Amino acid sequence: MSEAELKGQIKSLNKDRAALAKDDRLGRAAISGQIKATKKALSNLNLRTTQAPEVDLPECNERPDFVEPITVSDESLDGWNEFIAKHPSSHYHSLEWREIFKDCMNRELHYLTARTEKKEIVGILPIAITRSKLFGCYGVSLPYVNYGGPIGLADNVESTLIESAFSFVDRWALTHIEIRDTKSRPGFSTRNDKVCMYLDLEGVSTFHDLQQLLPAKVRSQVKKALGNGMSFQFGGIELLGDFYHVFAHHMRDLGTPVYGREFFATILQKFPDDASLVIGYSGSAPVSCAFLLANGGEWEIPWASTLRAANRINANMALYASVLDYIIQKRGSRFDFGRSTIDAPTHKFKKQWGAVEVPCYWYYSNPHMAGALTTDSKMFALAIKAWQRLPLPIANLLGPRLVRNLP
Repeated sequence: MSEAELKGQIKSLNKDRAALAKDDRLGRAAISGQIKATKKALSNLNLRTTQAPEVDLPECNERPDFVEPITVSDESLDGWNEFIAKHPSSHYHSLEWREIFKDCMNRELHYLTARTEKKEIVGILPIAITRSKLFGCYGVSLPYVNYGGPIGLADNVESTLIESAFSFVDRWALTHIEIRDTKSRPGFSTRNDKVCMYLDLEGVSTFHDLQQLLPAKVRSQVKKALGNGMSFQFGGIELLGDFYHVFAHHMRDLGTPVYGREFFATILQKFPDDASLVIGYSGSAPVSCAFLLANGGEWEIPWASTLRAANRINANMALYASVLDYIIQKRGSRFDFGRSTIDAPTHKFKKQWGAVEVPCYWYYSNPHMAGALTTDSKMFALAIKAWQRLPLPIANLLGPRLVRNLP
């Protein structure tokens, strides 16, 4: 059997085991034996593959160059959503997000398309522009979210889109453009101090199964966190008040301007089948929260917060345990913990769950601007300290106005 067939068999067996009654120990044991045998066969197959003699074959992710002439412009969005529906892309590449960036964040937008002479789309790249007296004029693909780089039929199409965007810097009167990508591309000025964190859930049928894959220390932390009496609710816009209460409080404590409540409300309204909220309560008080976004079988938390006062009950650990349990029940195939700076506390927290690192490659039209608008820059150091001292109502009033100008 092939690797794909063996993985499919393991997934099917896990579903069969999950469907059995809890007291059917013999049945569960029998299926567990089959799963073990199948995993062993998969392991042996992979071993034979790695030990096979080398042959001169292209890498599995290598794509041939696109050879037809193409033109890059932002004159038309015709066919955009149809193109990304047929090619691997993030949730944020859809035109519905374009409306959110424009209406909620007041961004100037240039959505580039690469087209053939027949006007057929072969690649796309969304760019959001900020024009601020305080923070300058620059472009990002895309702000606020984890993904937004070029999507094309071939790597050379994607590189052409980046080069074209950089060539428009003077035309758009910008200091620079930042492209947020997860592909290594030679020839561009790169910043790579961040990673995305993915947890593969294929073949995991219960949260208990996931726990068995974790180190003993983490299992103990999860058990302790879930035993601290917190309760969790999953839902939609009806939970937005509690979500925003925790999120805004946490962002003020970090010294970061908060997104407006309208931003989250609009996402929930535009994507009722994909976007949801989870709130963790200590008693009746909301102390922890997460924004969930589904893209097929892949789930992501782009925004999450826990009040500092709830650290003593391990609320953040309980939040992620509850979220993972929920996603596994929904038959999710992968969980995206989101973006982290390497070796930061959030990076270490996500890594303990068994998440795999995927490097982020951020490309700059002007190499000197790499990292210029980060929380580590001198520009923001004093501002962060001052923001942390603001009364929460004032921070919530001013934050949504300022955050429109941030990347």
